[in-house]
Amino acid sequence: MSLSDRKQEVDGLLAHADEELNHYGGVFNSYHLLGFRVKPDKSQVGQYKDEFHNIAEALRSGTSWEEYKRQNRIFEGSELNSAIAGWFKGLFSR
Repeated sequence: MSLSDRKQEVDGLLAHADEELNHYGGVFNSYHLLGFRVKPDKSQVGQYKDEFHNIAEALRSGTSWEEYKRQNRIFEGSELNSAIAGWFKGLFSR
């Protein structure tokens, strides 16, 4: 793997981490309609903890975020919807 390929993978991971940090900050630093600060629940904190742990593991392993997700069967958003749809399709096509 060339240095430019490695740099591109790291840049992709850092872009993903930046996106998650922006989302995290928006969720946990927001205010309720009545002006009260929103407190995160434990499940949200756990999800973000896992997400940042996965990003750190991908950086340590030297893989791109896409490759890391594929190796560890991590699905996000529409990928999860596609995986569930494929599972149901396989379940009912037998």
